[in-house]
Amino acid sequence: MTVEAAHKGSIFAGNYANLEAQQVQDGELKGSPYAIHLVGQFGKPRMGFPTDTATMVWLTRKQEQISCLHPVDGKQCYKEVIIDMAIVPANKIFETITVMPDQYLSCEWNGTSILALLSKPKDDDSRPAFAAWRFDLPSERIIAVPPDEVNCQNFFAEAARKKFAYEFMDMGWGGEAIQGYAASQDGNKFFHQIGNIEKEDVRLIKSEDNPSVNDESFHYQYDGMSVTVYVAHIGDNKKIMLNDVVITNQRWPVKYGLNIGMSRNKIEETLGRSMRNPDDPHEWIYGDGLASLTYHFDNDGKVDSIKWHSDID
Repeated sequence: MTVEAAHKGSIFAGNYANLEAQQVQDGELKGSPYAIHLVGQFGKPRMGFPTDTATMVWLTRKQEQISCLHPVDGKQCYKEVIIDMAIVPANKIFETITVMPDQYLSCEWNGTSILALLSKPKDDDSRPAFAAWRFDLPSERIIAVPPDEVNCQNFFAEAARKKFAYEFMDMGWGGEAIQGYAASQDGNKFFHQIGNIEKEDVRLIKSEDNPSVNDESFHYQYDGMSVTVYVAHIGDNKKIMLNDVVITNQRWPVKYGLNIGMSRNKIEETLGRSMRNPDDPHEWIYGDGLASLTYHFDNDGKVDSIKWHSDID
């Protein structure tokens, strides 16, 4: 009996090791009781050693809801029965882009969202699919799709927008008015020169490196913009770091014209949809590390505030 035949019909309750497998990626077929799991399969469990190869696709049908083995906010977990399986061609995960069918912009075959595995490009022009599957839910089957018939243009376009969003966060951080602050020898003087300050506060914070020295957190409030700056004292030197910038007035320009008053459609065309909760009509957040960019929209879908935040490291 083959491995896939042995596992077909098995009950899956969140613990891949019980089925001698490891999780690679999973997703849902929205609007249905079905889920998809891309897994690494072994002859025996190898807990603690991440797989570098995806070997199987599972199509599962959800049964009763259960407690999550590894709780994640907003995620619901179910006991699932494996109803079909497919073998994945030879691959290395770190050389592969996985596009799940439940992504906002997925790969397609004849207009149907599919699971596709793409070779990571050596350049921006070559990202061929080497394996793909569609899911026939009425017959509860996984069906292979010819890789040369896979269309991933929408996925590539969204990926390009996400890349641009990161570049925008870096080059356009905080808006146009504050560009050049890092090169300033006197940060306090710099922020007094960019506009009329309506209110100014400063907090003294014990330095983690030297408790006998106080770092400073400055907050500058302008008409339609606020800036929070952290000044760290490192020996005889000062390091100026922006903590928060919030813009609420179009008098403060933003790079590429992504200003207050812009439409949500314009933001999506330029930066892609939110990297978190993309269905939220009012708040789109970009960034998944120490820095983030938040566009907030009013009820008419117009930008009414822009916030940059960076954790102080």
